[in-house]
Amino acid sequence: MMRPLAAALAALTLIAAPLSAQHDMPGGGSTVIRGFTDVNYLSGGRNTGYNPGFALGQFDLYISSQLADRINFASESVFEYDAAAGEFVIDVERVIVSYSLSEHLRLSGGKMHTPIGYWNNAYHHGQAISPTIDRPMLFRFEDDGGALPVHTTGVQLSGRDMGSAHLGFDVLVGNGLGNRPTNDTNSAPSVTAALHSQLTPSLRVGVSAYTHHAVAGTPTPQSTLLAAPMTQVITGGFASYFSEALEGIAEKQQVANRSAGISTTSPNWFVYGSVRVSPRLVPYAVHDELRLADNDPYFAAAQVRREVLGLRFEQTATVVLKAELRSTDRRGLPRATDAGLQLAVAF
Repeated sequence: MMRPLAAALAALTLIAAPLSAQHDMPGGGSTVIRGFTDVNYLSGGRNTGYNPGFALGQFDLYISSQLADRINFASESVFEYDAAAGEFVIDVERVIVSYSLSEHLRLSGGKMHTPIGYWNNAYHHGQAISPTIDRPMLFRFEDDGGALPVHTTGVQLSGRDMGSAHLGFDVLVGNGLGNRPTNDTNSAPSVTAALHSQLTPSLRVGVSAYTHHAVAGTPTPQSTLLAAPMTQVITGGFASYFSEALEGIAEKQQVANRSAGISTTSPNWFVYGSVRVSPRLVPYAVHDELRLADNDPYFAAAQVRREVLGLRFEQTATVVLKAELRSTDRRGLPRATDAGLQLAVAF
């Protein structure tokens, strides 16, 4: 029997077809609306800098629609609290129109998750399908202080399940660093290429690369502006293993920035593993390292290492409870320890 989370993941991340018909469309298509939300409790703790308390996570609406025989639409809009604005705001995280060229090839346009590595495309915004409470530090979303361009607006050609090696690929050409999804202030687009293989029903491996030449004045993650043009190259690889009893993901992404004669390299990686001890109970562990280089022209320097011990209780595929103990070591600061509890649902 397929594991509940695997079933939810396979169903909710497909954009090639809607999950079930809810609203008939002219011409015979259908539109489906699904949702996700989560409620969290954070313990605070030694050197964390915050008090114990509850927090609402994202309220996520996922819409998919079959527009025609080969044309599909998917979108993801998130309602979340913005501390700076002091109110809830709406972020349109994904808007994708796809055309199936063949059984194995698809052309997509819109705002999508950049095909960098594994985690960024396997787990989107709904926490009910995520194996942990938080994303790895490297893949945090841009508005949560993330370092990578995890979203890109552009055009993507994708291939899936090709040949005996079950190869897949993605080539994405889109707006570059620091740009809104309405226009591109850079003269050159960003380019992302990814290649992966489903070697066995459980084991998948892959590599990816991203490159962009940003002009002076491009916004950085710190909301400052680049003083000079910069070239960014992100290269990495992953291996993932999912069976009935075992789950594992190992991923490394290295970021190289070059600007005004300064070149920096930032290697970042994480490892996640779990063992299913019963149909509903899954203990897991994570080792996560973020290493952003000193004197980098784009990032604020950071040396962070985090260990997580967690327990996931899957009541159903749509109701998941997670508990975690976390230890975080930041360079120059005392080690911080805390605990988190999350109830995540899909509806």
